[in-house]
Amino acid sequence: MWSVCLVCLTTFTFAESQQSGDVRLRGSGLSNAGRVEIYYGGQWGTVCDDSWDINDARVVCRQLGYAAASKFRGNAFYGQGTGRIWMDQVGCTGREFALSQCRFDGWGVQDCAHTEDAGVVCSGVSSNLPDIIRLVGGASSSEGRVEIRHK
Repeated sequence: MWSVCLVCLTTFTFAESQQSGDVRLRGSGLSNAGRVEIYYGGQWGTVCDDSWDINDARVVCRQLGYAAASKFRGNAFYGQGTGRIWMDQVGCTGREFALSQCRFDGWGVQDCAHTEDAGVVCSGVSSNLPDIIRLVGGASSSEGRVEIRHK
């Protein structure tokens, strides 16, 4: 599920069905930065920051449709998540298309606490907005005039 804010007065929410391995960012209030959460076994969970680096962040940002990762964060920089910690000892090469394709200890196999939740900052325009809606003319990929295509 994602939301679009129009002049921060009205928010439109678009429901999407979750697939195992989907990722999302939470805890920052921004669409391009936050705590990394991954969907598995019917629930969202977090990723531990053990071995977390810029290559892992690149894969998360790529999966979300961003051009690049500008930072990787650890120590629950964007706040502590709740529920399961799904991934630990993640080791991406940076060339994968999804975080679930990276090496890790196994789903739910971990020795972490939520104080070790991993985060990222992505940069570049996200290509994950549906082709009927886009942001144009803003100073960053997170702001601008909303244009809606009508057929």
